[in-house]
Amino acid sequence: MSEGASGDAAGVNAGAGGVATAGGEDSAGRAVRRGSVSDHINVQAGQLLRRFILDRAESETETVGPAPTLEELGGSPAEQEDKGVIEVANCLRLIGDELDRDQKLQEMIRNMPIESPRELFMRVAIQIFADGTFNWGRVVALFYFAYRLVMKAYSRQLLDIVKTIISWAVDFIREHVIQWIREQGGWHLLADERAIQNLAKAQSTTTISLSSSKQTARLEGPDCCLPCSKG
Repeated sequence: MSEGASGDAAGVNAGAGGVATAGGEDSAGRAVRRGSVSDHINVQAGQLLRRFILDRAESETETVGPAPTLEELGGSPAEQEDKGVIEVANCLRLIGDELDRDQKLQEMIRNMPIESPRELFMRVAIQIFADGTFNWGRVVALFYFAYRLVMKAYSRQLLDIVKTIISWAVDFIREHVIQWIREQGGWHLLADERAIQNLAKAQSTTTISLSSSKQTARLEGPDCCLPCSKG
């Protein structure tokens, strides 16, 4: 398949999930032009990350404190009404639940410094994909790490940093991961049970080394190989 044909197919698939089928804004509020598959996927990344953060924060208020609002994360109310976002977010949640059960990871995150968040985020993000392997589990590992950094900043009322962390995550996806997502057919694949059942059953394992804290943790999450609920 030619690059143009591949792009056309990805464009159809990227819109099929209903997450974003027209122009919009990325995580920093920048307008994206209509018709670009990669731009649509990038808009979706911001929407899904915000939904992922809200879902996890609202379910963990006893341990992480009050949940931020969608507006505080830089989102808009329309995102919560998009069924495509909800369906894909349900699948992201399954992988996030696995990370919640990783006690070594949780201990590392609790002890993470927040003084240099960009340096910390970039070091971890690069490490997640350091071996050149891409799968949905690792993408969600990136989301999960961004979520925990966001909640650490939010608990200290560092609202500007909250939005900035989300922007870092979306920018990283655009620069390093978006081509792989495009090749899969877009984010909506995670809400397609037939595609999910055909995915190789694999465990995503990433070792994250944080030299500043002298700790190592493992991010483990299934490559979304289980059928996802539609509710």
